[in-house]
Amino acid sequence: MKYPKTKNLFKRDRTTGELTHEFTDPVFSYLKHNKWIFTEKLDGMNMRCVFNAEGELSIYGRSNNAVIKSDLLEHTKQRVFTVQTQNTIIFGEGIGPKIQRGSKYCSERNFVMFNIADYDEQGNLSWWDWDLVKEVSQEHCIPMVPILGIGGLCKGVSQVAMGLKSRYGDFTAEGVVATPACRQLNHIRVKIKFRDFAGRLDLLEGL
Repeated sequence: MKYPKTKNLFKRDRTTGELTHEFTDPVFSYLKHNKWIFTEKLDGMNMRCVFNAEGELSIYGRSNNAVIKSDLLEHTKQRVFTVQTQNTIIFGEGIGPKIQRGSKYCSERNFVMFNIADYDEQGNLSWWDWDLVKEVSQEHCIPMVPILGIGGLCKGVSQVAMGLKSRYGDFTAEGVVATPACRQLNHIRVKIKFRDFAGRLDLLEGL
């Protein structure tokens, strides 16, 4: 059970590759004025901490065959083992030296949690409420992806387009991942990347 692909907000022009004003999913247009939570998009390794029906923990990358560096694997086990749950997946990002461009975030490899879901025998995911995810982070000392803002999609796009500062240092964040604040809609996600939106304030039209 991989973490679902996060869609871009707008479609690209097939010729130029530039973003257009057309949403990739009609639901983004419908919910654009709702309250969204913007978390920092990290450039690392997607990871899954899977607790089975007996509460046994297995850790994978985005695929089951992905190679996780030994120190990151051990660090992550120590972080999440104390959660002690069943049929649950803790999703996160491995960051640090020699993981994509993750060395800018920290000097040692680390696991940062960004979501939790329960799963059934068919592989269907039921996402936890955001407040419960934060409780797990606080109670078990598992770092959580930073929240960079809350508001409508217009706010998220404008902040990213103007260069949103990372919570990890004096550099521009990769972008944000936006999730509706409403619990019934927290399975919906969209990514807004700085490299796509830098200087493109024209994309605010229609938002």
